[in-house]
Amino acid sequence: AEYMGNLSQERNRRVGLVFRALHLLLIKPKQLPAPRVAAFIKRLSTISIQQPPHIALALTGFIQSLAMKQPYLADAIASSPQDAKGSGVYDPDITMPDHANAEGEPIWEWCYLARASHPTLRNYVKVIQNTVEEAHTPSFTRPVGVTEAMIAECSYLSRSTPASIIKQHDISYGAFNPPPNPKRARFS
Repeated sequence: AEYMGNLSQERNRRVGLVFRALHLLLIKPKQLPAPRVAAFIKRLSTISIQQPPHIALALTGFIQSLAMKQPYLADAIASSPQDAKGSGVYDPDITMPDHANAEGEPIWEWCYLARASHPTLRNYVKVIQNTVEEAHTPSFTRPVGVTEAMIAECSYLSRSTPASIIKQHDISYGAFNPPPNPKRARFS
């Protein structure tokens, strides 16, 4: 168990370094080309579905802060693939992210994350999608399943740094962290 803890701590340390580099590269600069930011959002979204929940939570929060800095990209994380406005094909293998055509394809990964098995990750993605869509649509009605309690529960994640999210939600010891609220089964 100690060996697994050391591996997890080392992985979390390295992921923290990546987040610091991404912050310097994407958040700190005042002006970045929209296609480049869209390409990084798409690439980070693709990576997030392949990571453990605590790292996916940190990636999701980072993507949200990046999309909120670039308002024209915020709709991409709120819309479903059926509502996508883009056209074209995203090419993840191209070396120049500006030419990958990331804005031409919907970010379907967020639909996958909204159905994740980790309850905090699932709720956080739903809350982000809901708040972005609510901010842009005056006649928006909240979808069933997104409650005020869920929004309040996830609000601390929006204010947290990726490193603190990773530390708070590390699942390397085999359990959800924090543990989910037990649902009582009702039998009639």
